[in-house]
Amino acid sequence: FKQKTAYEIASCLVGSEMCIRDSLDGSLSDKSILLKHALAVTGFEPNNALMIGDRQYDIIGAKSNLIKSVGVSYGYGSANELREAGADLLIEKPAELAKAVQKLLPI
Repeated sequence: FKQKTAYEIASCLVGSEMCIRDSLDGSLSDKSILLKHALAVTGFEPNNALMIGDRQYDIIGAKSNLIKSVGVSYGYGSANELREAGADLLIEKPAELAKAVQKLLPI
């Protein structure tokens, strides 16, 4: 088993919802529908995907698609909002992201 670097982990985050959302006509503005589409387009299974979000909509969309989620309290939403939405993990600094990904994804 080879330990993955933060760069290798970040490279696995292909198909970011922002890229998918911004490249389409706006019909996927609902996070649940958007993430369902992202899974279909990338071919990822929900247990091999991870939503990193800063608002409750990100977390709710992930949960509705059986995707694990990391709430980031350094974005628009508050830690309380993300916690109440049911984020699997909550981080306060970008430097904590690599560890969160390693904890939640089977990589």
